[in-house]
Amino acid sequence: MTSSAGPAEFGRVDADGTVYVRTADGERSVGQIPDATAEDALAFYVRRFEALEVEVGLLDSRVRSGALSPEEARQSIRTVRTAVSSANAVGDLASLEARLDALAPLLDEQSAARKAERAKQQDVTKAAKEAMVAEAETLAAGNDWRGGVNRFRSLLDEWKALPRIDRATDDDLWHRFSTARTTYTRRRKA
Repeated sequence: MTSSAGPAEFGRVDADGTVYVRTADGERSVGQIPDATAEDALAFYVRRFEALEVEVGLLDSRVRSGALSPEEARQSIRTVRTAVSSANAVGDLASLEARLDALAPLLDEQSAARKAERAKQQDVTKAAKEAMVAEAETLAAGNDWRGGVNRFRSLLDEWKALPRIDRATDDDLWHRFSTARTTYTRRRKA
């Protein structure tokens, strides 16, 4: 949090009660409290900075813990960055923006990890579906009329339980599975 010397470093109060914050771009007015002492006016805007500091700290914790998806985190960072850059507060606003900037590499790592996890899951699902198609094609070529029907039912239930993979591959595998099932049904009825 801000030390007692903090407000003197980043803000000042005019005689008319106007409070200013010092930033890298210069000084800007953050508000006016005409009927208060300079210390009270400055303290009011320092408390606003401290609230922003807490908000940035919480966001930082949530991002680092992975509680937010990278997309949600990026949106939250944009929202908080806007609040910090236009804040009517007195304190080291640049340090808060720097903390937000420091999250970008972490978000890139988290995005890459999620992408790799999704790719791994896609590979596992694709392999499972390919195995089901191979089994369905083997059943379609066989003559196990009683057990085949039950197995096709359970294969279909397993298929429905799996997540979709890329559309083209999923459609191709489903076409092969469905064709095997249709072939089996026609042969059974004959």
